[in-house]
Amino acid sequence: SSANLGDYGNIREYTLPAGYTVNDILDIAIDYENNLVFTWFKDGKRCKGTTTDLDADGGPIAFTLPTGYTIADIVAIDIDGDVDRSYTWYKNGMRSIGSSTDLDQFGAPAAYTLPIGYTPNDIIDIAIDGNVNWSWVYFKNGKKCAGSTRDLDAFSPIANYTAACGYIPSDIV
Repeated sequence: SSANLGDYGNIREYTLPAGYTVNDILDIAIDYENNLVFTWFKDGKRCKGTTTDLDADGGPIAFTLPTGYTIADIVAIDIDGDVDRSYTWYKNGMRSIGSSTDLDQFGAPAAYTLPIGYTPNDIIDIAIDGNVNWSWVYFKNGKKCAGSTRDLDAFSPIANYTAACGYIPSDIV
C-alpha cells in the first residue's frame, strides 16, 4: 500500500547495466501496464528492464531534458503506463510531460504545487498510480500525500508511511 512500502514482498536483488552502481541512479519508475522498469542515470542515460534486471529490455540510451534544465534540477521522474507518459518534477517547482527519452516531448515545464510547508527539496520520490490517476509523493520526514501531477496534495492530505523491511526514508534511492 502507499502507507506501508513493504506490503508487496521482501527486498529483492537486482542487476544494473555493466559499469553502473546504485550511486549512479537518478530515479526508477515501474510501468505496471507494460511490466517494465525504467531507470534514469545521473550520466543522462536511461534503460528499461525488469525489477530484477534493470536493462533486460534495452539501454542504457541517452535521454534529453527541457531547454535550460540539467540533471541536477530533477526531483523525481515517473511513468504513467495508462497514457504512456513520463512525468518529471524539477527543483524550481515545474514539471514536464514526455517520453522516457525526451522528458518534455508532450508538455513543456509547467508549475506544480506541494502541501503547505513543503519544498521540492523535501521529496524523496513521486510515484504515479495510473489506474486511479493519482501521484503519490514521499517526503524525507516519513510523510506522504497524493494528488494530480500538478497539484500534488489534491486527493490525500499529509499522512505517515513506513519504508519496507525495516528501512527508513533516508535509505530510499
